[in-house]
Amino acid sequence: MEGINGNGAGVGGYGFSARPQVIAGKQGGPYRDPYREYIKIAPQNIMYDRRVVRGNTFAALVIPVNMQPDPALIEKQKQESMYRQQRLEQHRKRKEDEMTRMQQMQEDEQRRQMMDLQGQNPWEDLSDVDNIVDERELEPDYYIDRPVFSIYFLQIQQPSPIFLPNPEGELKGIQVHDKDPDLFDFDLEVEPILQVLVGKALEHAQIEIIEDHEKIELDKHKKMFFQIREAELMETQRMEGARKRRTEETERRNLQQRTAKNQRIWAERKVVARNMAKEYLMLFKRDTLKLLVDQSLLKRPREFSIQSHFIPQLYNQISFDINNRREQLDNLDSLLNYTMRNNAKSHRDSMIKEYKRREEKKKEQLRLQREREEQKRKRREERAAARERFRIQQLLEKIQTQIIGSASLEEYNPQIKIYDVRDPSAKKDGIFLIGGFVGELIITFTCLLDYILANPQNQNFVFTQEQVEAYLKDLLVHENFADGILTLHLARDPTIKEKEKIPNSARGDSHRDNSREIPTEPNEEEKVERLDIDDDAFMKFSLTKSNITDYGLSFFFEVLKDLVISKDFIETLYRVIIKIARTKLKPIHPVPEMPQPDAEGNEPSEEEKTVVQKRIEEVTKLNNENEKFNDEVHKIQSKVKIAYRPLIDNAVRNECALLRVNNHREPRLEDVDPNNSIESLYNSAAQQQNAQAAHSKQSSISNNKQTSQQNSQRDQHPPADKDGSDQNGSALDNFQIEDVPSKMILLNPQNEEKDINLIVYHSEAQYAARKLVIEIAKRHFKELEKLNLNAVLAHTAQKSKQLDERFEDHIVRTLKFGRGCQYNDRNLRITWKTFLQN
Repeated sequence: MEGINGNGAGVGGYGFSARPQVIAGKQGGPYRDPYREYIKIAPQNIMYDRRVVRGNTFAALVIPVNMQPDPALIEKQKQESMYRQQRLEQHRKRKEDEMTRMQQMQEDEQRRQMMDLQGQNPWEDLSDVDNIVDERELEPDYYIDRPVFSIYFLQIQQPSPIFLPNPEGELKGIQVHDKDPDLFDFDLEVEPILQVLVGKALEHAQIEIIEDHEKIELDKHKKMFFQIREAELMETQRMEGARKRRTEETERRNLQQRTAKNQRIWAERKVVARNMAKEYLMLFKRDTLKLLVDQSLLKRPREFSIQSHFIPQLYNQISFDINNRREQLDNLDSLLNYTMRNNAKSHRDSMIKEYKRREEKKKEQLRLQREREEQKRKRREERAAARERFRIQQLLEKIQTQIIGSASLEEYNPQIKIYDVRDPSAKKDGIFLIGGFVGELIITFTCLLDYILANPQNQNFVFTQEQVEAYLKDLLVHENFADGILTLHLARDPTIKEKEKIPNSARGDSHRDNSREIPTEPNEEEKVERLDIDDDAFMKFSLTKSNITDYGLSFFFEVLKDLVISKDFIETLYRVIIKIARTKLKPIHPVPEMPQPDAEGNEPSEEEKTVVQKRIEEVTKLNNENEKFNDEVHKIQSKVKIAYRPLIDNAVRNECALLRVNNHREPRLEDVDPNNSIESLYNSAAQQQNAQAAHSKQSSISNNKQTSQQNSQRDQHPPADKDGSDQNGSALDNFQIEDVPSKMILLNPQNEEKDINLIVYHSEAQYAARKLVIEIAKRHFKELEKLNLNAVLAHTAQKSKQLDERFEDHIVRTLKFGRGCQYNDRNLRITWKTFLQN
């Protein structure tokens, strides 16, 4: 605290350094604050605060929009409330389950005790229900018209009894003879009555014993309960007394502290009030006179006249002079501003005009420069296009003479090999299909599955692994397909654990059984560790895209969704292929020899000879079975294999063209199109170059030249022949297998010098293989007995068309091929690796 000056306190007094402020009330009072949710809202004007009630106090409390609670906070509070309710419900259910379990345990214990008591005197159920027989199932005895009695196994017929009518009148009694056994047998009749009496007595005795036992247990339980309750009550009273004493002591001490605090506060207030009054009245007289002088209440006459008359007149004169001076300066400033504004406007207009002239001149120069650069670029592109066309012309001559000229025509037979596109081991002895023979099986069986599922009776049909395995053995072995027709090429062997090693040259690819092939020995830089993996893991590894080295099959798996291919059948087929390729041969056991005489010339016993002869027969039979099994494995493994080779390197392959090969059709005179000849290719290029040159020189007739250029490009790409591949693609709805030519064009994707590499795929050769696959499937699956062969082949043709279109687009997009100068005839369509696109 500092001393208070004359404005509020005297020197040497007491005061506070901080301004007074309102202290927040004690939290946790008896009433809730209705605005506790809005404590984070910034303070507002009290005129707009809804907490200040004006007028009717019964009006509804409307919270303004800017004071609405946060929706996220309300949602969080709701979630917390729901979470608490869920925990309480779980706790309640857990308690109920525990109580139910305890009651069940108590009931089981009581039931066990009752069973122990009842086991001492077991009850005997008296019932004649077991002796009751349904009278409808009984066969009546033969009718005997006279009563018969037996004496020593002899039946003697008695005479007919004398008929006695029912007596008339009231019956008083019945005379019973003691020696009459047929009327009443006391021992027999008294037995059930005694059983009931004795059983009832025993039952009441057991009930009394059980009730005594229950009473004893209940007394024990009550005694124990009362003891526990008394102990808990005493402990509760003790704890309540301790808590009450602590509470009273706390309240007493709080009261003492509050009383001491209030006394200190009042003492401080008294001291402060006494000091303030003393300081205020100490110099009251002096300060009062000084204050009157300062407020001009005590003035001298001269000073009063000067201040009231002279000074106001002086101020008015000075103000008048200043206003005149200011008006003169304002008039001069307005004149100068008007003159300078006009001069600046005219100067700005001339500057803008000059700037526009220079900008237009600069734009004209830039336009002329761009036109010159565009003309140079067009000339460069025209020269590059002319060179590219000339290169394509020479390449077309080479392909026609070296590759197409050496091609052969053959009809389909199972010995013709089926290669995947871009297969490095491909030769002239086979056809090229996208996905190879594996892709053909997948497409064909997907269409067969669609045909089977179209029948409502076969909604749950699936191709099982055993069915597919039996089918492949029948198809590949009995139809004598070429060796290696069904081969999976992978990037590496999954059974070999990968380790850090020095890169070496590529190794052998073929995956064969150990008995048929000597495995590659690891060198010093590489240590091979074999892994034992099952067929499912091998299958998942084989279906991984990074491990598939067949280019067409890898692309085939990329477009599965577009082709609507069954993934279940793919997994089944891969399991069968992996199972066949990994099947191991059974060993051939050595045949034991018959025992020979020993050194002394003693012959072996007959028992030894019999045992050895029996062993020889068993071993011989087992070897014959193993040899038969091994022969079957050799035959099927020669067709189904798993090989390993690296991925295809596009830089090494460097294919120059994509050939789509149809089945052979004989050329006709009216089908010969001069635009597909080599001379027409060169002439069209020259015509296009001349048209573009004329277009650059004569811009006024650019529309006519553009039309002629489009016509020349249209002549370069003639419409497809009606018997060609495009017409086949558009006529799939009217597909007929008889309309497909039978002769296939077999060619080598490389020439003899190996300077020309081509991507080749056949678009019609697969239908003959699919026909054979479907015919063999009809023998194995009864659901295909009434199969429409042409309908299924038409379905496969639709999928093949989609696959061919997407494959060609993929080649153009990824390998930098172009559709410029595309060659078309009835048997071939060649797409070049070029930058020409139109």
